[in-house]
Amino acid sequence: NFLKDLDEPFVDASYLPTSLLCEETKKSVKVALSGDGGDELFYGYDPFDACIISNYIDDFIPKPIINLSKNLSKKLQLSDKNMSLDFVIKRFLQGFDVSKAVRLPCWMAPFTPNQISDLFGKKICEKEIYSEAYQIWNESTSENPIDKMGEYFTRLYLSDNILYKTDRASMRTSSEIRS
Repeated sequence: NFLKDLDEPFVDASYLPTSLLCEETKKSVKVALSGDGGDELFYGYDPFDACIISNYIDDFIPKPIINLSKNLSKKLQLSDKNMSLDFVIKRFLQGFDVSKAVRLPCWMAPFTPNQISDLFGKKICEKEIYSEAYQIWNESTSENPIDKMGEYFTRLYLSDNILYKTDRASMRTSSEIRS
């Protein structure tokens, strides 16, 4: 039973295929290498590119033009494809509704603070939802927003999600996985 082996609630559905892969791998090898953490450590994910672009936009594009772009993006044809153009554009533009400190977690989250507020019918405090992200942003010694995003990935996302998932899936099958 997959879920019984978790020590605490965990909602990343990729735990299931990771566990199945560990079961299969265990049949032929004692220690396996995983790619988990590489993209985060070497800034290989799209949000890092989005951060670079958003910094230029912050510096050179007036807020009314960003708001106009958000309104125009609502007219894009909807697609059900993974990471479709309409999704990427809308998600990117939603990042301008929050401070730079929480753009990354906002881009990765299923809902923005404004959408959560709409859902519950009351104002939700961005700083409350993203308190850990704000803390990492503010504690960072780097002035570079991309490095600050990298710290978010390494201090929160990797340890609380990606590496936790791989660790629990491998322990479940008595496998040894090295990230």
